[in-house]
Amino acid sequence: PVSEGNNLEEAINVLCQQKRVKEAVELLHRSDHRPSSRVYSTLIAACVRQRALELGRRVHTHTKASSFVPRIFISNRLLDMYSKCGSLVDAQMLFDEMGHRDLCSWNTMIAGYAKLGRLEQARKLFDEMPQRDNFSWNAAISGYVSHNQPRGALELFRVMQRHERSNSNKFTLSSALAASAAIPCLRLGKEVHGYLIRTELNLEEVVWSALLDLYGKCGSLDEAGVLNACADHAAEHLGKEVHRYMMRTGYGPFSFAISALVHMYSKCGNTRVARKVFNEMHQPDLVSWTSLIVGYAQNGQPEEALHFFKLLLQSDHYACVIDLLERFGRFKEAENIIDNMHIKPDKFLWVAKVRKDMDNRGIVKKPGKSWIEIKRQVHVFLVGDTSHPKTSDMHEFLGELSKKIKEEGYVPGTNFVLHDVEEEQKEQNLFYHGEKLAVAFGIISTPTGTPIKVFKNLRTCVDCHTTIKYISKIVQRKIIVRDSNRFHCFEDGSCSCKDYW
Repeated sequence: PVSEGNNLEEAINVLCQQKRVKEAVELLHRSDHRPSSRVYSTLIAACVRQRALELGRRVHTHTKASSFVPRIFISNRLLDMYSKCGSLVDAQMLFDEMGHRDLCSWNTMIAGYAKLGRLEQARKLFDEMPQRDNFSWNAAISGYVSHNQPRGALELFRVMQRHERSNSNKFTLSSALAASAAIPCLRLGKEVHGYLIRTELNLEEVVWSALLDLYGKCGSLDEAGVLNACADHAAEHLGKEVHRYMMRTGYGPFSFAISALVHMYSKCGNTRVARKVFNEMHQPDLVSWTSLIVGYAQNGQPEEALHFFKLLLQSDHYACVIDLLERFGRFKEAENIIDNMHIKPDKFLWVAKVRKDMDNRGIVKKPGKSWIEIKRQVHVFLVGDTSHPKTSDMHEFLGELSKKIKEEGYVPGTNFVLHDVEEEQKEQNLFYHGEKLAVAFGIISTPTGTPIKVFKNLRTCVDCHTTIKYISKIVQRKIIVRDSNRFHCFEDGSCSCKDYW
């Protein structure tokens, strides 16, 4: 028999890693040595992973036979094992025997009962527990939803809203919305939606999906409006959710939502799918034509844009093609088209001119922000932003890049910075613009060679454009920046816009 504690622990670790849990438990019973809490913890975790209830019971029995006095951590692990293995009788017996229970103990029991549909027992424990956290509320509310008791879920959600110390999160809110959709009751769903608006919570994907499902099942989904919102926020994954919903429920070939689909995919840079949807339309309207042409232009695909423009020569589209030609420096062709128009230039061309004048004068209606999505989480950056937990890492990385790009020939464009600060301060202000912070965060947060995709709500500044060109060359990454005007694809020191935007 194994007599050394370290040898026993090491041997059991190896067996559990190799998924030989039965041999590990047998070795435990043969040992003369009194195991440590780490040994028991390792074995219980292995039993949970393999849902090995009988082996878990043997480990529990051994703790009693060896006179081991488990602390709360081991007791909670055993509770979790019994709960996940479906033996709530054993879990309840252990729970009743425990001299001390913490929040984790209560939550484990409530989640176990709720998962198996034993909602009365789950609610009884929920009402008895001395304190609650978000997990407690989520487990109870989602239990009602999962087992077709939506009214119970909404009743508990209302209790939660009155509970001063509780804060709804994405799981609670998506469950409440799912309950409203299951009834279905648009009024109750709008109450939850109103709560979202009042509390100014960020609508993550799971909540967006639940909202779409609610309004869809209640027959009140304005697909076009939702798709336009997705386009404005470059939220292609959410737009795809709406698209999938439309395909499930069906939509007419002349629906306004189809034009919104073309617009959404084009604005998000996915011109391949935008064209596919466009080709399915029986008679594309002007919005669809414009969205596709501008999408190709903004995504650095002038030939495709010109191809579609030639298919439809109508006044509304002259502004698109003029802008397209200007983006790629083909000014003579743009001038020829204007001179040879069979009708007078209309309001669209004049609007384009006014917007250009506003841009040249530096008129900005809203503060600039940039964002990037990493592992399905959106990170937002403002100029000089220091609120992000990785701020010091980003600043250190940008500091190193600053030295390297200056060696490559970069000169900061400080002419565009406030005049009443020192030159050194101007350079520093420039280097902490939002899009640079977002690019830096993307590089340090992803494996080498991974393309970076950043979004900005305003037009990117000259210095940021120049800087990112140098960065793409130094780090050997493809960096895509979608500003308010177009997509910039930076690669090996150059940009797809040919320095015209």
